[in-house]
Amino acid sequence: MEVELKLLVGREHLERVLGAQVVRRCAQGDALTSELTSIYYDTPELDLHGERLALRLRRIHADSG
Repeated sequence: MEVELKLLVGREHLERVLGAQVVRRCAQGDALTSELTSIYYDTPELDLHGERLALRLRRIHADSG
């Protein structure tokens, strides 16, 4: 199962965020690093974007991590 959480944090606040109790509670095991390539698709009229949807294909590179 993949859980993705996106945050926009200034560098000056990163340590504070990573040290927050809620973040530490959710962390499981060691951090993993992977090289990913993501391609997003939409119609020329941006129909998906207009509906607040996204179609993404992601490739996880075998030699990463």
